[in-house]
Amino acid sequence: MNRTYSKFLILTLFLGVISSCIEDRVPYPVVLGEFLVFNVEGQTEPTIIDTENRIVTVEVADEIDLSQIKVLEYQITEGAEMTPEIEEIEDFTTERLYTITTYQDYDWTVQVVYGQASITAIAIEHQYGDAIFDERNQTVNLLVGDEADLTNIRLTQFEISDGATADPDPMEISDFSEPVKTTLTSKFGDESEWTINVSYEPAIKSVEVEGAISDSIYVDHQLVEITMPEGTDLSSLNVTEVILQEGASSNPEISTITDFSEPQKVIITTASGNTQEWTIRVQEAIQVEFSMMNDWYDTEVKNFIGGHAGYYHLPGHDENSVWGSGDIGAAMNKIAANTITPKTEGSDTYAHLESKSVMGVLAAGSLFTGTMEANGIIPKTNFGMPFTTRPSSFEVDFKSEMKSKDNYQDGFDIYIILQVREGTGENEKRYRLGTAWYRSFESFSDWQHLDIPIHYGELPNLPDYAHMQPKVGDEFSPEEGYWADPTATPTHAIVVFSSSYDGDNMNGVIGSNIEINNVKLKY
Repeated sequence: MNRTYSKFLILTLFLGVISSCIEDRVPYPVVLGEFLVFNVEGQTEPTIIDTENRIVTVEVADEIDLSQIKVLEYQITEGAEMTPEIEEIEDFTTERLYTITTYQDYDWTVQVVYGQASITAIAIEHQYGDAIFDERNQTVNLLVGDEADLTNIRLTQFEISDGATADPDPMEISDFSEPVKTTLTSKFGDESEWTINVSYEPAIKSVEVEGAISDSIYVDHQLVEITMPEGTDLSSLNVTEVILQEGASSNPEISTITDFSEPQKVIITTASGNTQEWTIRVQEAIQVEFSMMNDWYDTEVKNFIGGHAGYYHLPGHDENSVWGSGDIGAAMNKIAANTITPKTEGSDTYAHLESKSVMGVLAAGSLFTGTMEANGIIPKTNFGMPFTTRPSSFEVDFKSEMKSKDNYQDGFDIYIILQVREGTGENEKRYRLGTAWYRSFESFSDWQHLDIPIHYGELPNLPDYAHMQPKVGDEFSPEEGYWADPTATPTHAIVVFSSSYDGDNMNGVIGSNIEINNVKLKY
């Protein structure tokens, strides 16, 4: 689970006894001792800083002597101390242990390793375009012309890491009608399995529809995706141009199709008689309701004796709005937290999110798509809303004021997660499809415009994304991993804004705030 998912629940921890227990158990500020930066000479990949397991992994080139690693730079939590100290030249033939001390000790492991062998260059007969490498999934994709015979075709080039071997040797293989797997063994004995995929060049080059906002062709999945303005009647469209591979034909003819309310399957027959089944999928450029932050509703909060305690405020017209916040959970427990409020500037209205103290417990100002329902002392949060289109990015205007205290610098989070969900109730499983995320510790007094790309499929294995990876079996928002097909259509979207990125752990600084306006999905 992304740790920020549960931050909204802290508003419901209102009982004095709970607050007292927290204060008795942690009589000092919680300041995590962490590695923030760690780079060495000869490094080949970005450093992976796993804050959850407190492991730093650095990959270096094969020729580097692990007993004489030159540390170029490292950075730990401001104000923290570390033992032992790191020298300019260190021996990393085995992993090293370090303790970073703030108000308590945090043990870290630093390991410097050689990278696995990889395919560095590859080419094949009748090749179309350049080879496409996927280092993370250890695959390489090759396209060939329609005249090629996939059962009788050979590589013309195959190069791998220096000193490595391949078994079997792809240069000796002639049948690439199915994916070919080869095991690479580095000169240090580390093994990695690579897959070589060979397929024909795309039979569809272009499909244009009148009034379309954008179109994309996913060659590997033989998919054409077209986006129309919101409100378009997808059952009555006009295909204005179709460009196929020379000599190819389609069945049915794409230009004759008008109803795209459901994805359309077409069979493309090439000049040499090969066939490809393609899908043409058309979607509307759907926006999240009330995301422009212009419309708001108020709900009165009653105290324990039925009197007026205040209000909570959310974007929308009524409680059927797609937007939720921890303020709803607080209201269920008779508290008006007011971490989310509307503000006006001239004729414009926007959202103000502020981290506050609620009955002695930090409550991050968090606005999200989803609902809350009564579930004892701690209401249940249902993150996400039904959503079935594929935006390419999302825009937002924001201002921020990030506070610091006792060497702790607060920061804010903005992100969207697209999921594919299967099953219902206890049998429901959730899979990650797309992710866009932005975190900052800076204060911006003027409006800033942000355009965050949505990454479909697995996130890069980089430190910046470590906490955004899906977490299997999480108590609040479990995800089973990634959905296998990155071109799939989502079923749900989770949009989150939070004034304290680590509010779920009650870490944050009272008074930190962000202001959000003009949230818009781009296609």
